[in-house]
Amino acid sequence: MTDTDRPAFLPPLPYPWLESPLWLAAAAALVVFGALVLGLGHPFYYYHDYETVLLAGQARHFAEIGPVALAFQNVTRILADGTIEWYSRRPPGVPLLMSIVYQIAGATVLSTRLFALAEALTLLAATYLFTRQVFGARVAAITALIFAGWPGLLANIARFTFYETLAAAAAVFAAWLYIRWFQQRTPGRFALLAAVTLTGCWLSWEFYFMLPVLGLHWLIFAGADRWRQLGWMVGLAALPVLTLGVMFALAGQVGSSTLTEGFTDRIVGEQSLLADYVLLARVYLTQSVIHFGLPAGILALIALGMAGRAIWQHRAFPPQAFWMVGLGAFGLLFFVVVRNILPGHDFLMVLVMPWMALLAALGIGWVAHWARSALVPALGIAAMVGWSVGAAAYLAHPDFAIEGHMASLNDNITDVLFLSEHLDTGEAALDAFRTSRYPDFYLSPVDRYAAECITDLAAFRAEMARSDRYGYFVA
Repeated sequence: MTDTDRPAFLPPLPYPWLESPLWLAAAAALVVFGALVLGLGHPFYYYHDYETVLLAGQARHFAEIGPVALAFQNVTRILADGTIEWYSRRPPGVPLLMSIVYQIAGATVLSTRLFALAEALTLLAATYLFTRQVFGARVAAITALIFAGWPGLLANIARFTFYETLAAAAAVFAAWLYIRWFQQRTPGRFALLAAVTLTGCWLSWEFYFMLPVLGLHWLIFAGADRWRQLGWMVGLAALPVLTLGVMFALAGQVGSSTLTEGFTDRIVGEQSLLADYVLLARVYLTQSVIHFGLPAGILALIALGMAGRAIWQHRAFPPQAFWMVGLGAFGLLFFVVVRNILPGHDFLMVLVMPWMALLAALGIGWVAHWARSALVPALGIAAMVGWSVGAAAYLAHPDFAIEGHMASLNDNITDVLFLSEHLDTGEAALDAFRTSRYPDFYLSPVDRYAAECITDLAAFRAEMARSDRYGYFVA
């Protein structure tokens, strides 16, 4: 879309210098710079890296044992007697990709954090390409710069590995490829869309929430071809169904039932429906203020208000309006269905980061259009930057904890006891370490069995100090 054919609800942006794709490179450089400042070499510690170590341990098992031998099932830990604890409630795509990195660069803290940085940059690129396709290059440039400055992206997503980051990137990429195919329905473009869809289905469940958004777009905008060319969409819809069938078959090979538990436990919830949604709304608002800030929130409300006003006046609902809603629906629908997940899982805000960046960009466009002086939008941008810097430092602080985090930390205290106390609590800490997930990353399965033979804490510390991956914890 060009600036000349923009719908009435999009702000005019008479800034042709924003059309250069180099703005994506500038945004990527900002992400890399922020991640370097906040630290890519820090050892795994405390609450922040719980999910990272979980994924890293699974990746090491794939790298050292092999995905075929494990029936492509994630492994939480391998006990001394050879018992395997499976984590089949998640697809194996992300740890499989990490295992490839480990085979090339080694299973180190730095390689793990660089993988997280690559995830963040992939999501940034997907957001830019999608926004450029739907809203034009100028909106895309502003969106990318805002997205790159989100404090949660810099402090968490670009340094810690999560299933959700790549799932969100695949979902936004799928939306971009779907739009390109929708505009020109060739087999080649559909093949690209199908490939990304199939990949996303193996990454994480969050990806699946983009598929109904694509289906709804087809029903609304396909026109007379809606039913005549329905075969395309049926073929696309068959991919997640086939993927789930294969996943259930593979999980059945090892006798794991956690694939279904991953759905039922979280969708059913732990409280009443009303209590879950009240808690969800309260925590979501808290997380939004931390991750996006009041300035961006105000700009987003301006964008939504102007879109609603234009749609009401013109009695028209153009595709750009659909994607303003659809991109948000992708992230919010996950929270609505899996309603009790946000407390202690602030990283899930990555699912709405592209949407909020788009809305904030449109809001800045309207402020710049209304303002008689360039000083007004400049002050708005400065307020967003100031908020992001402060919030990023807050999120990256080792003592960061808000409602839900400490409860989650207490639930997993055995997994972090040896880190928080540096094994100074004696044999209890040694036992906690042996039953935690951390050995599955720091020690290979063979080393893990040998470590079980060490019963003396001093001998254990001396043994681990010889490891370049673990030595800094026991030095």
